[in-house]
Amino acid sequence: AQLRESLAEVRSQGFAVVAGELEEDLLSAAAPVRDRSGQVVAALASSTSTGRSDPERLRTEIAPLLVEVAGAISADIGYVR
Repeated sequence: AQLRESLAEVRSQGFAVVAGELEEDLLSAAAPVRDRSGQVVAALASSTSTGRSDPERLRTEIAPLLVEVAGAISADIGYVR
């Protein structure tokens, strides 16, 4: 149930942010790249450490940039919203 809730949140906001999931001090944000049919075919991601940033900054500053660039790449390969 928790995984489904997490996936639903990621789907609705258009990006994912994780803190300490793979390594204790690692923060990451990612956004999907979609092909002409709308299928996710890749992702753009950015990672940093908790010493350099925090999850809120990734949510408010970094993730929106990833979403913007991923959207531009998606449009370039034929995705139309």
